[in-house]
Formats: sequence, C-alpha cells, structure tokens
Amino acid sequence: MRNFHYVTVASSVRLRGINKESKVIAARYVLALTLPVVLLAACATARNDQELKAHNHEFGCMAATIGGGLIGALAGSTIGHGRGAALGMAGGAGLGGYLGNHLACK
Repeated sequence: MRNFHYVTVASSVRLRGINKESKVIAARYVLALTLPVVLLAACATARNDQELKAHNHEFGCMAATIGGGLIGALAGSTIGHGRGAALGMAGGAGLGGYLGNHLACK
C-alpha cells in the first residue's frame, strides 16, 4: 500500500509541477548539504596574518557565493509553476551565486 502512495505522489508532482511541499523538502536538502561544508570551512586555521587574511577572504568569498546561490534559488522558485519554477530556481541559483562571488571576491 505504501508503494502505491509514493507512485501517486511522484506522478502528481510530475503532472502538476513542483508544489510547495516539494520546494520545502528541496530547500531542506540544499541546506542540509551546504551547512556542514560551510561549518567545516570555518574550522580551518591559518598560521600567520597573511594566511589569515587570505583564509578570511576565501571563506567570505565562498560564503557569499553559496549564500547568493541559495537566496537566488529561493527567489527564482517563486517564478512560474512546474518546469518554470525549476528553471527559475536554477537560473536564480546561478545568477545569485555569480553576483555573490563577484561582489565578495574582488
């Protein structure tokens, strides 16, 4: 009986596009995958002032790129329905990541 439920849910998502619950689940997966990477990057240590500045710049650059991508994906997902929302999410993630990188990594 459970397998039938999963098939029904999967087919309804395919037919009607991405619903709000799927967006929330996708956002949780993105957060669950990116948060440990960012936290582990913050644990790295540098030896001297020059390395510390380079490390801080690198971390800020990475955080801005990831943050811009996440914000862009969330903003892009509000555009359209179904495939339009998925394309908006992908485009928003790319543009947000690019802008975050460009602004922080000078």
